[in-house]
Amino acid sequence: MNVDLLPARADLEGASPYTDVVIVVDVLRTTTTVPVLFDQGLAAVRLSPSLRVARRAAAARGDLLVGERRGVPPEGFNYGNSPVTLAQCDLSGHDAIMVSENAPEALTYLSDARAVALGSMVNLDAVCDWAIAKVRTRVDLVCCGFSGEPDLDDLVTAGLLADGMMRRHAALRPTGATRLALSAVQSYADPLTALWASRAAAYLRGLGLERDIGFAADLDRSRTVPRMDDPERVHGGVLYPFRPASCHGG
Repeated sequence: MNVDLLPARADLEGASPYTDVVIVVDVLRTTTTVPVLFDQGLAAVRLSPSLRVARRAAAARGDLLVGERRGVPPEGFNYGNSPVTLAQCDLSGHDAIMVSENAPEALTYLSDARAVALGSMVNLDAVCDWAIAKVRTRVDLVCCGFSGEPDLDDLVTAGLLADGMMRRHAALRPTGATRLALSAVQSYADPLTALWASRAAAYLRGLGLERDIGFAADLDRSRTVPRMDDPERVHGGVLYPFRPASCHGG
């Protein structure tokens, strides 16, 4: 069981440390929002860091555009990334292209991983069940951070996930920043307090999006595990496709 505060690059020989099960954590807000999209009926979502690629792909496919730049929806997008708002929408019968600033960057380092999913507090138990059903030798929890630096929201979420997985699988041993993440969980009275203290939460509060912070701390409101398919190269960029997986595999 390994926690990385930020994605780890390949070594000097080009070998990636991520070869088995990887859970990407960007709790404020991408990995909280994607399960909501599926719970509201969306069939598939493709993540992109690029507005240009997202717009071209959505136009070609007839997909919805979901996303943010500096916390707000870009011009021409159907929705932003607010889970509070999206939880009120009926998305049945649609696919979407989603733009965010941290999670897609982390996904670029995971090409050698055997299985990749998105984890947060809202789908914590489901992700733990799924990862334990899939793991062979190692689970990596990869935090996305905020503006290129580690942040408390992802660290505490990774700690909760690591604790849940190690309780389910006695052979998993903590490596990397796992013990730090577990200690961070113990330092806060509840998940919302930890999220509220993060830099990402301060940024959202400055945009008037504080309700998203409370939503992200609502433990186990979803049983949906977004599982990544093979990346797609389109329009001069890369899309990272996700579909809902069974919590017991798939």
